[in-house]
Amino acid sequence: MAAIASKSDDAVPNILGSLQEDLLATEMIIFTGASDSNKCPLVTFTVKGLELLHDGPSSNDLANAIQYFLAITPAKRKIGGFSVLANLKQCNEEGVIVKLIQALEIVEQQTKGAIATFYAIQPKFKGALKILKRQTGLKSSKKNYRALVFKTQLVASLADLYSCVETSHLTEEFGGTLPYNHQSWVQFRKRMLMTLQRKLFTDEFKK
Repeated sequence: MAAIASKSDDAVPNILGSLQEDLLATEMIIFTGASDSNKCPLVTFTVKGLELLHDGPSSNDLANAIQYFLAITPAKRKIGGFSVLANLKQCNEEGVIVKLIQALEIVEQQTKGAIATFYAIQPKFKGALKILKRQTGLKSSKKNYRALVFKTQLVASLADLYSCVETSHLTEEFGGTLPYNHQSWVQFRKRMLMTLQRKLFTDEFKK
């Protein structure tokens, strides 16, 4: 697969200073530095985040946040795309599933090859599972045909997930052992952006 286009740090959008700052602060989506068994960086939608999706951010807002993660990742790490993980086991809201899948489709349309695999712990509710399969193209008909935009892998349980992502790359919420503090991550990115802005200002002043 061709390498995904990379942005230098000075081109990274300062989404921590706009609407997405609030989005990331909610811990709706996390980017821990972990990867799946295919070495693709892992973006995770938390259970708490999924609960906020019903009346929360739009699909475009979610896509912008994922694009931010893409932008801050070194080119060598994202050459095979990103993988996305969501635990939909308790999800029974069509709107949440539709919004989530639409966000991933937007990212893939904007950056071809960005989404390598979408790992979903499948809903226990039949209606929600049917919607998920229809939205991802895993189940379609001639009347309601939907093409596969990215690879989707449904897993029935956390135990099944571990064959795709090692527990050392999963947070406690997914039964993993990876230590992660989201607020520390947000503060670190803010400090990095401030440092970058000072550097750009200094470089411009020297011209």
